[in-house]
Amino acid sequence: MEEKHCQCCCMPMGDTDDLYGTNEDGSKSKDYCKYCYDNGKFTTDCNMEEMIDFCVPHMLQSHKEMSKEEARKMMMDVFPHLKRWKKYQTIHIATILGNKISKVVAFYYGVY
Repeated sequence: MEEKHCQCCCMPMGDTDDLYGTNEDGSKSKDYCKYCYDNGKFTTDCNMEEMIDFCVPHMLQSHKEMSKEEARKMMMDVFPHLKRWKKYQTIHIATILGNKISKVVAFYYGVY
């Protein structure tokens, strides 16, 4: 059976539902841990990079053989694929690129 991970911080969720956060109706979230998600809301208002900054020390505590740089690189590779950060990445890229996205899409379709 594939191990589930929190779709915000990537923490392994374990074999029971003890680490799962709660939805607004009190049911267990299928996606997020109790540290990231409670009562249907995220417990922190942060961006992906800030979450990684928070998670690196926890990763190092669990994986003594890993360097800080290795932990950060691994998270930078994985986090953009987690449910919470997929949407953020799209918005973040759109904010950075602004009008350039329209030009790239138009160029790709041959109308620019």
